[in-house]
Amino acid sequence: MSDSSIAAAQPTLDMAYAALNLPPEAWLDQRVPKKLFLEQLAIQPGTTAPDKKLVREELEEFRWLASLKPGTSGLASYSDETREYAEIAVLAVRSRTELKLDRLRQLIHRAVPYPVVLFLQTPQALSLSLAHKRKALNSETGKPVLEELRSVALAGKLSEDLLVSLALPSLNLPMQDMLTVYSQWMDHLVAFDSATLLGRLHGPVPFQVLPSAILAERHRVAQQELTRLQAEEAALRTRLHSETQLSRKVESNLALKQLQRRRLELVALLRAELP
Repeated sequence: MSDSSIAAAQPTLDMAYAALNLPPEAWLDQRVPKKLFLEQLAIQPGTTAPDKKLVREELEEFRWLASLKPGTSGLASYSDETREYAEIAVLAVRSRTELKLDRLRQLIHRAVPYPVVLFLQTPQALSLSLAHKRKALNSETGKPVLEELRSVALAGKLSEDLLVSLALPSLNLPMQDMLTVYSQWMDHLVAFDSATLLGRLHGPVPFQVLPSAILAERHRVAQQELTRLQAEEAALRTRLHSETQLSRKVESNLALKQLQRRRLELVALLRAELP
């Protein structure tokens, strides 16, 4: 799909789905009743009464757009002792407001037994999220367990380039199976997050696909450490604001400078490793 196919600064749901360039045989566009989703959610471990209330009040529409199976996509299913990717579900959910979207995403990814490509639409924004799943351990409930959940906002030139990169025919796949496709999509979201982070710190950075899974994993680790460092910096600044003893102020300032130096090292690493 060409860049001109996604011309708007904020892609619509139809544009975002079209960018994936999925086989027409995978198209379903089936409405999922809220009652049915709530029933599926109720049997998931960890679902709470506030979770059900969130779905009842905020979820406006749930559509199962497409189903990638071996017979509809040409992709082989994948199974080993850790994962079973026999189908990829492409979903579109519309929320009434912007409230608790992170929790709503998590509930949807948990409730559907397959890896999910989730488009979540609100009155103000459109996002895309993916979440890897693994088989439950013997001590668990038998339900697939979420591992990495990653969500990106679809707005602006950076997201246009991301969507173009996700087109199924354009993926550079060593093997044509569901896990490989889903993992490469996830790595593209990792690259998008790195470009977004660097853009906030240093001005616009173009989206570029990371050329290997190893490099994508290094970016994951760096992003996680940056998130932790930012939280520690915020806590230290709060402590400095209320601290009255000079010796403790000096100690906190030294700790803050160490965190800032490490943050700059990680940012430099991300910049250097972009293709």
